Amino acid sequence: MRWRQNSESRACVSIGKRLAIAAGSKLAAAEEKRAWQPPGAAAEEGAATGIANLSVAPAASAGAAAATAAAAAPAPSGRGCYLTFVEASGGTLLLHWSEQPVEGALAFFSARKAVPKFKFTNNAGRSDLVRDCGGVNKKKFYDGVAQFVKAAKQWEGVLTLLSNLPQRPVAVFLNDRSINVVPVEMGVPISLEEMQAVVVVHESSAAQHGQVKTMAVNQFIQAGVKDGAGLSLEK
Repeated sequence: MRWRQNSESRACVSIGKRLAIAAGSKLAAAEEKRAWQPPGAAAEEGAATGIANLSVAPAASAGAAAATAAAAAPAPSGRGCYLTFVEASGGTLLLHWSEQPVEGALAFFSARKAVPKFKFTNNAGRSDLVRDCGGVNKKKFYDGVAQFVKAAKQWEGVLTLLSNLPQRPVAVFLNDRSINVVPVEMGVPISLEEMQAVVVVHESSAAQHGQVKTMAVNQFIQAGVKDGAGLSLEK
């Protein structure tokens, strides 16, 4: 009886081994079949993927222009010109050349042109840009910010918006040589090399102006003057 049980046990083990080997062979064959492709199949698959990617690729846009300008712009180093505001003289926007970051500054540009030393030393680097631009004189304030952007362009600068006045937040847009309307994002350095005009409006108008992706430079400036300030950046 014991012999019979042992024989049956050995037979079960043998059958189990044969089944395992057969299953393994089928699995290997299936894997080999999936791995093998007829000549050119991989190339056709890659081509199909490329076509699919091309079909959904976005066209060049103002967002792409902004990204390109931002990528070309180095991060602020601290040395350069800052835009500041003081309440004196009915509200005054100032240019402040400094070797170090200026607390409370509204904007900054680093100059690619060589800056004379006296810019940093005369009157501690400060000079009035626009006076009497506080209170109800909103357009003068917007114009002062636009003038700062133009100064940045003249110094071959890289512009960074740093903060807004709580009582007078602004939005800044640029127009490049491909007539893209490029929004300037807070805290993101942007090269002005390809920019030909600037518009400064109240922050509440940003969505309206941001809907326009391209605009001829003269129309762009006129729209800015209507709602705030618009200036050519060209000499």
